[in-house]
Amino acid sequence: MSTTTAPAAPTGAEHVRAVARGGALNLVGSIVYGAANFAFLAVVTNALGAERAGPVIVAIAIFTVVSRVAELGASTGLVRMISRDRAVDRPDRITPTLLAASLPVLVVGCAFAVVLLWCAPALADLFGGGKQTAAITDQVRILAPFVPVAALYTVFVQGSRGFGTMGVLVYVDKIGRACALPVLAALLLATGGGASGIVLLWGATTAVALVVTIGCVAVLTRRANHGHTPVADGSHRRVVASFWSFSLPRAAGQSFDVAVLWLDTLLVAALINPTAAGIYAAGTRFLLIGTFTAEAIQQAVAPKVSSLITLGQREHARAVITQATSWQAAITWPVYLVVIAFSSVLLGVFGPEYVQAQWALILLSVGLLVAVVGGPSDAVILMSGRSRQSLGNSTIAFTVNLGGNLLLVPIWGITAAGAVWAATLVVAAGLPALQARRSLGLAPWSPELRRTILVALGTVGTACALSLAVLGATVAGLVVAVGLGTSAYAWCMWHQRQSIHLQALLDSLRGASQRTLSDPRPILEHS
Repeated sequence: MSTTTAPAAPTGAEHVRAVARGGALNLVGSIVYGAANFAFLAVVTNALGAERAGPVIVAIAIFTVVSRVAELGASTGLVRMISRDRAVDRPDRITPTLLAASLPVLVVGCAFAVVLLWCAPALADLFGGGKQTAAITDQVRILAPFVPVAALYTVFVQGSRGFGTMGVLVYVDKIGRACALPVLAALLLATGGGASGIVLLWGATTAVALVVTIGCVAVLTRRANHGHTPVADGSHRRVVASFWSFSLPRAAGQSFDVAVLWLDTLLVAALINPTAAGIYAAGTRFLLIGTFTAEAIQQAVAPKVSSLITLGQREHARAVITQATSWQAAITWPVYLVVIAFSSVLLGVFGPEYVQAQWALILLSVGLLVAVVGGPSDAVILMSGRSRQSLGNSTIAFTVNLGGNLLLVPIWGITAAGAVWAATLVVAAGLPALQARRSLGLAPWSPELRRTILVALGTVGTACALSLAVLGATVAGLVVAVGLGTSAYAWCMWHQRQSIHLQALLDSLRGASQRTLSDPRPILEHS
């Protein structure tokens, strides 16, 4: 009589499934978020036109950079510290950590708001290139009082991931606020509202979302402490020092990161004009759906990697990282290939003048294809406690972006801005990937990743090339390429779903989609 034993589960399989659950919910939210942002841009640009929409986008860019700098890296600090405290069964440290994170951000945010009010004309003149200065000044001043609100909102909504749940981030930020913006903007513009009303709406929706988020974080904190007896070891006194010794280097690095995200738009406005900046921002933000879906996986990976590194489980962490990188490529490579092939058709949605951003969009898409291969390595560097190393990487990427834009944008315009941003993304992804491999032994690359990329090229890439050759860059060509390419891609990926743990992500994605559409209650459930 013979007995059979079930095959052993792959290393880290349970952690991969946990990330799949959180990543799937976040992925659904990110798809909604990207579509909602696209809708918001389409509403604003079509209603106001390129000339009037330009100052709105410049004002929002200035506000975003200032508010994210005021956040002081505290959201990343919360993710790391809360996940570590939960891993070592010290939830009593969570409340002191939240206070240590939020009070300095509130003070700095208020100071930044005053400075922004005072400096609005100078910033408008600088980043408006001397054009439409009055309009940009008025809109920046409308947004300035919301700087502390936006900074605290980012801290709490992103920091909530440390509790092991994506619910707050997804339901409040990526679905609730994101979907409200285009709907409310359309109503506002339809009833006679203008550019100033749009920027006020941007700030007001952030304030409402902050109130909801604080309530959710309070509930999560109370649940984490339920039934736990506080330890009187004096460690709470060390929370502030520990938190900010990690977060302050991240604050500088995050300032560079958000500057890279918006600097090209501001420099296009300064070196060319605000109208060109609006065209460039709307055109390149077409890629938001792809980038947000990749970020969804990375956001789910960060707290899990933090806890695994804390517990010394490097092999499990490696399994999570390689699978997450394969998922990112599986989701985003087909999107970017289609955008490269049919950029002119896609940009036509905003209006004929936006086709000027075609080559910027193509070059940026190529850069993103390469950057995805780096996986969630920056999160790995941060969650291992190396915030200073992350700061160094961000500094290098910022230098590449600033120098490239100043040198090339005056010569080649918005096309150069897209190329520089693409190069910046490759540097920002490549440096931490190499460092994670060399110093931590946690490389994001795997045979599964190579297979995924080859399948995307062989199916979606081939379909796009054939459709362009036969039907040209037309709506019909786009529809045929998407139909044939995605069908072939889905068939191939289905047959290798087990080898890259895609089944775990698909099962979780199915459940997350059903919960998102039918029941909003999982907002505080752990993923």
